[in-house]
Amino acid sequence: MLKSYYKKGVLESMNAYYNKDIKQLYKELSTREEGLSSEEAKLRVSKYGLNELPKKKKKSIIGIFLSEFKDPIVILLLVAIAFSFMAGEHVDGVAILFIVLVDVIMGTYQENKANKTAEALSNLVKEKALVIRDGELVEIDSSHLTIGDVVELESGDKILADMRLVEAYNVLVDESVLTGESLQVAKISEAIKKKNIPLGDQAN
Repeated sequence: MLKSYYKKGVLESMNAYYNKDIKQLYKELSTREEGLSSEEAKLRVSKYGLNELPKKKKKSIIGIFLSEFKDPIVILLLVAIAFSFMAGEHVDGVAILFIVLVDVIMGTYQENKANKTAEALSNLVKEKALVIRDGELVEIDSSHLTIGDVVELESGDKILADMRLVEAYNVLVDESVLTGESLQVAKISEAIKKKNIPLGDQAN
């Protein structure tokens, strides 16, 4: 598992793994065919962090409220309010100000509600992964995948982290979300004994 660890300097590049044999990989990653122990996996998750993509910083309710004033229509209405007060049309100015405040408050409420709904849905839909822990195949939350985990992939599974294949039989992967290619790509487990191969050509 390599995702999310580059920034911490744990793994410099995928180039370190595509041209190495399986035994060498097991040794370097301090793992084995039977997978990690539960205790070792917990230690690595604690040390390296969860297997998650960085999350966008959540806007506060005040931040959402202030961002509503960036709307071009709201800006025009604020200019109209200023002109109304300068022209002595205080009643019109107050009326427009009331409309603007109602619009901004409603917009803030709706965006905040939408953000909370999206967050609840993302927490509800958790991806699962099959890994070998303590020599047994178990299902875990994909966020708890860590370096050295041995993962079992089945037909139709999503690939939930950067991985180096150790066994592969007639494996075809849909990479269209990354490359735009509609055709599936064949994958292998053998080491590619070359240097400086582009990531897209690292078939293992």
